[in-house]
Amino acid sequence: MAYEEYYQARETILDFIRRDAVGPVEADEILDEPPLETYVCGVLWPKRKTNQTVQVGGDADAVMEDGDPEEENAEAILETGRYRPSVMAMSFALPRRVAEVKARFRAAWYDHSETTEGKYPKHFYARRILDTGEITVKLSPDFRLTLLDGRAVLRISFRREYQDGSRLWTISLENSQPYSRNPYENNEHALFQCELRVFGEFLPVDRLLDAIGSADRKTQDLLYRHVHQYAAGHGCSVQWNDGVPVGEVRSDFLPCASVPQMVASVPENGNFCFLMDAWRDDTKRKAIQGLRDYIAAYRSWGRDDLGKIAAQLGAPYRETAEKELSRVDLCAERLSNGLDVLENNPTAWRAFVYANKAMNRERAFEKGYRK
Repeated sequence: MAYEEYYQARETILDFIRRDAVGPVEADEILDEPPLETYVCGVLWPKRKTNQTVQVGGDADAVMEDGDPEEENAEAILETGRYRPSVMAMSFALPRRVAEVKARFRAAWYDHSETTEGKYPKHFYARRILDTGEITVKLSPDFRLTLLDGRAVLRISFRREYQDGSRLWTISLENSQPYSRNPYENNEHALFQCELRVFGEFLPVDRLLDAIGSADRKTQDLLYRHVHQYAAGHGCSVQWNDGVPVGEVRSDFLPCASVPQMVASVPENGNFCFLMDAWRDDTKRKAIQGLRDYIAAYRSWGRDDLGKIAAQLGAPYRETAEKELSRVDLCAERLSNGLDVLENNPTAWRAFVYANKAMNRERAFEKGYRK
């Protein structure tokens, strides 16, 4: 079955959702509804002045300059997980020798205006674009940079160093406009369609993690050992460019991923036994023998093909691979035991035949094959 037409429709749907949730619908749009009520994603709200968060704006700037940078960075990261956050952040790993990265932040704000024509005033919000251009970010824990004429603050935070010398950093972008009780000011102070891009020499963060965790996690690491994660988002998702080396990571508030269609591959000598119509009294011996041959091929595949792959794996994966290989034998044994029951127990055989017959008829009915 060809899925190309569905994939094309998917892009159209994604574009519609992005325009509706993140915006903008038009690049130079003028809204007659408050933008905070129009767009629900990609928004950095005005900074609330509470005891739990770092105050930014007015006299608070002097307090921040003299404060503890590590504490400020930690508060900024915590802010990403709060209701109506004013901060977005990304974590990534870099070689120890790297002393700086490049970054760029783009967003929009909506300029409020009011007309007095008619009986009631009308409010409008005109979109204005904000763009820092490419800036240099020093990899220093006390690095702090005010952007966009005081509208935003960028910080860098050192998180940890790994055994190979690689370092994990977190870059955060905070809306420093103060929260107001005036709803019109709040809509002007909010930042919309936020996008943070960072350019550097990024390393896989999953490769740097300690080899610990549950058995399921280790199995996932084994299966996806060729697929790496190069950044983690806080208050947003993260995307990166394809290929190696990865030179850019960027924020994304509506992440998406393609899940390709999969079709089961069946050996030539096993085709017949996988047909529901094959399980009848007059084909019992042929069907059971065909499935036994398939189980034997499955067991051989596990021992030979997978065994060779497991032998070539490095230490972090070899133990997990050997455990998974033992499950192949266990699965094959359970399948063989089930076939023994079908072959030697008439009642079980009849029940199995009726079940396949019912499913076969239901599938034919769905496809319109009434006969």
